[in-house]
Amino acid sequence: MTALETLSVNVEGLPKVIDALTLFRDPTDPPLCPALTTLRIAIQKDSDCDIILDSLRSHRAQLGIKHLYVGLVNPENVHWRPRQAVRDELRGDFDSVNFETLLYDKAYGITLPLVCDEEAHALWPRWLDER
Repeated sequence: MTALETLSVNVEGLPKVIDALTLFRDPTDPPLCPALTTLRIAIQKDSDCDIILDSLRSHRAQLGIKHLYVGLVNPENVHWRPRQAVRDELRGDFDSVNFETLLYDKAYGITLPLVCDEEAHALWPRWLDER
């Protein structure tokens, strides 16, 4: 998993992803994915920002994430911005934080790297089915 640079998740899966990358690891260990610097999180409602704060706050250094993108799917207001307290707290923890609106929940989809088609990793099964 040394090649993974960007990870895109829906907010519902964020706690599980954070657990997979940090659970049973000493906080002083280097990140499990050392090249992972960008995290993109799709949310459904403004209050989902609280899940992001709760999930990332204590693990940010252990993850090595520098750039955070938070996208609200199908907002009523195309000029959505999260609460000021959320913006301030997240911007204090990352090199860059971007809040944006998304037209659909797959907008943060990425092409899976070849490593996802290899043998299963100890923390999760391979992503693609046998072909």
